[in-house]
Amino acid sequence: MENNNELLVVSALLQDKNIIQDLEVNPDWFENQGFREIAYAINLLKGQDYRIKDVYNKVKTENYFYKGSEDELIMLRDMNKHPEIIDQQIHFLEVDYVDRELQRLTGQFQTQPKDSIAEQIQNLLERRESLKKSKDNGTLSSSYEEFKERLEGNVELISTWKALDQFFGGGLSGGQLVVVGARPAVGKTAMGLNMADQILKSNEDCATDFFSLEMDKLQVVNRLIAKKARINSMLLRNPAKLSDENRNKANETYKVLAKRDMRVFGSDYGSLNDIKLQIRKRATPNKYVAFIDYAGLINVADSRKNERQALNEVTRELKLLTNELQIAIVLFAQLNRGIEGRQDKKPTLADLKESGSLEQDANVALLLSQGEQENEVVCNIAKNREGNVGLVPFKFNKPFMDFDVDFDKWRG
Repeated sequence: MENNNELLVVSALLQDKNIIQDLEVNPDWFENQGFREIAYAINLLKGQDYRIKDVYNKVKTENYFYKGSEDELIMLRDMNKHPEIIDQQIHFLEVDYVDRELQRLTGQFQTQPKDSIAEQIQNLLERRESLKKSKDNGTLSSSYEEFKERLEGNVELISTWKALDQFFGGGLSGGQLVVVGARPAVGKTAMGLNMADQILKSNEDCATDFFSLEMDKLQVVNRLIAKKARINSMLLRNPAKLSDENRNKANETYKVLAKRDMRVFGSDYGSLNDIKLQIRKRATPNKYVAFIDYAGLINVADSRKNERQALNEVTRELKLLTNELQIAIVLFAQLNRGIEGRQDKKPTLADLKESGSLEQDANVALLLSQGEQENEVVCNIAKNREGNVGLVPFKFNKPFMDFDVDFDKWRG
């Protein structure tokens, strides 16, 4: 049975050469081989003032055995009587393609249950879910209510530390990707766990998820208990040797942590798809923050991509997710060793740029470096699309995994 929607899209492409420039039409979306070849030829002619004859010649050049004629293309051109709704027709064309691919891969997975096929299926499911959502029509009136809320001060912001919030314009907000870059052992993970703790203390009905790809779940929980119970984290490595007092404190602290709306995911959540799926399950606009430690350890579905290409996909996908779900994501990144060769050993935005699209996709870039004293950490707000840049001093008490603003140096 002929797919009428495929016919309508090809007809519109033949009618108006601007469509192929304004809207994405992937030839692979067509099930009909003839329509697919026509769409492919038109894609090759993109930007040219092509006529039916040009399209026909291009199709024949690409496939000498093409059986259609120029007259048939002229007849096909006139079949779409409503080209003004071409954007909807293309949308349904893509939906049909995704559904076919899901059916094909699901059948393939039944006979070949490979992880690579499972990841492709997961990608398509997310794409199918995204296609269900209606897109903004671009008119200013559609955002009037949001603008009005901002004028009236009703926008919900997520408070962190007051010192950072002054740079954030009051706190974190939906649509923000915050990248935190540093060399190992400076305190990235401690900062993330302490920020999550601060958010849960300061914001009612707010949830956080912490993805740690370097450590397992128990190691992360131990760090949280060390901070809250004021127990040296080294002692928690062998709980059997804890004093009765510290054991009681650890138990009570664990009970408190268990009641909080914070979830911890260990190194088994190593793929981008797993992380995105979990975030989708928990996300509430402007009431949720995900922490991911760290970017370089996240696996993408296409194993052929090199490290830089994979990182570009990670940052781009996470940034799109913040916009779609109106949430904030804090992504940690380990900077290269080149910093150690500098006299001041201070990271710069250039260090993020060397790693791929971390700097480009980030709304906010925080760079951590060792301060003058062993327990001092300098947080450089090096990029901030919505606010100011500057420095915030922190103290990192390593035995207790405590990371907090250095109030002796910060004067507000």
